[in-house]
Amino acid sequence: MPESVDIAAFLEEVLQSAKYNRLSRGLVSKIAAEELNNQGNKVKALKSTRTRLHRLAGAFIPTNINYAQWLDKLQDQPSFRAPEHLESLKQVMRLHASTSERLPYLEFIYKDLFSLIPSPQSILDLACGLHPLAIPWMPITADIEYQACDIVLPMLNFLSTYFETFRPQTHIFECDILETQPNQTFDLIILLKTMPLLAQMDKTAPEKLLNTLNFRHMIVSYPLKSLGRQNKGMEKTYRAQFEALLENKSFKVQEYAVANELFFIISHND
Repeated sequence: MPESVDIAAFLEEVLQSAKYNRLSRGLVSKIAAEELNNQGNKVKALKSTRTRLHRLAGAFIPTNINYAQWLDKLQDQPSFRAPEHLESLKQVMRLHASTSERLPYLEFIYKDLFSLIPSPQSILDLACGLHPLAIPWMPITADIEYQACDIVLPMLNFLSTYFETFRPQTHIFECDILETQPNQTFDLIILLKTMPLLAQMDKTAPEKLLNTLNFRHMIVSYPLKSLGRQNKGMEKTYRAQFEALLENKSFKVQEYAVANELFFIISHND
């Protein structure tokens, strides 16, 4: 690390961006320190830090959501599963790139996926985005434990406040999934459209993550189209990535797909 660079001041410079100021301070600090050490030059380190943050989360940081306004609207609709409330949840999910693409399939996608595994009593949703808002469409009861984490702070605050009111068994928390080591075994872990981002950052990251997680079943998904709606041979690429990830591992694997997303259900054979 350059001796003349104050890491705290450098971090504040990174966080001057309204976009990256929304991210987990621990994650931004870690990447900033790594890039200062790698680049040895403040200007280069600032550029490479912002590049890494963009690749990791840039396209999935919602900047157009008035969380307070939506929270007020949802709390004025006290019936969690009423049509009006469900429609409002869809409107919020439409504002996030990942959940927006899943909206056409809400009425059947979770029924189909959950039919392929035993009914889970504990669920961990990693790099969740706004995905927990889809809980009303999942075939799970109110007493089932649902934990979810992400790195976007305003979104996490919104989700936490929302679920305190409407589903207290849902626990929302901040986490860098590459630094997280859950101390319990979950019946189901959900990780949607995130493995490609991890692989882009570090080719070894997906396997490292898989090896740290304790689960009976895991649903992993890969996008089949870019955010610009282009195919670009993504299915072939991501199938190869997934096959390499599970090479020499004794999992049972099931597959499910919709038009723009490919799911793999990974289960332990025991």
